[in-house]
Amino acid sequence: MAEDWLKSSIMAKRAVAKGAVGERHSLTIEQQGKFHYVYGPYAKPTLSIDPGGIVVVETEDAFGGALTSESDSPTAKLNFPYLNPQCGPIAVKGAKKGDCLAVHILDVETRGEQPAGTTCIIPEFGGLVGTSSTAMLNPPLPERVRKLHVDRNGVRWSDKITLPYEPFIGTIGVSPEIEAISSLQPDYHGGNMDLPDVAPGAILYLPVHTEGADWIRGRRAARPVRRRRAPRCSRYGRSWRRPHATAARRELQSHFGSDATGRVRRPAGPADSGGSRRLAPAAHIP
Repeated sequence: MAEDWLKSSIMAKRAVAKGAVGERHSLTIEQQGKFHYVYGPYAKPTLSIDPGGIVVVETEDAFGGALTSESDSPTAKLNFPYLNPQCGPIAVKGAKKGDCLAVHILDVETRGEQPAGTTCIIPEFGGLVGTSSTAMLNPPLPERVRKLHVDRNGVRWSDKITLPYEPFIGTIGVSPEIEAISSLQPDYHGGNMDLPDVAPGAILYLPVHTEGADWIRGRRAARPVRRRRAPRCSRYGRSWRRPHATAARRELQSHFGSDATGRVRRPAGPADSGGSRRLAPAAHIP
């Protein structure tokens, strides 16, 4: 069924590569070198590929791997706004302004030593705490870091609770034509969309604003994990799952507290996705 769906997709019907799989590429952290914290046309491409190419990318988490222990203080270790480090840009040969870039996400998996997952509460940042634009009735919650074992069998919140492994790509997009937009910001170029739908099996269509598209990808997330693996992209013309079980809710409350209504909200932070510490993506560009 999945193959039938792909054959009938816009990517397969109208993309330059017609959905065909091309050469395989890799972009390791060592090859990447310096990470980027904005989407914009001012960084030179790290890699150039043909339509249909597959790219396997290693990435850091939203915190750049800075939070290594549950005793760490996010406000002491993180340097705002330098969060959500981005890999790339990856240029797609032949892409030009007015085209559409199709990215087929093939897989997402964790890498590195366990615990690979990191989630935290940060004062005045994220969906769980009050901010200057989203005041809450309850007193401010204290900082807290939680490290999690993450693999394909699930996200181990505790010895008793394992949450489903449902990874997605939290930040991915193309270069704007002139702006340099923070990797914390979603907009018309993609960016920090944090959409659980941008997951393995999905095709993401992005408008091209510059020659080569300058495709950028950053941290993965999961409901509750992050890290991606090879996506596909084409040129044509060119999470969190909330635990519903009562036991899970009680344990989350004991660890993170509850809001004024007594309902537990998912832990949020710079990544607002509770993803893993290090992830690797893969994509295919038809």
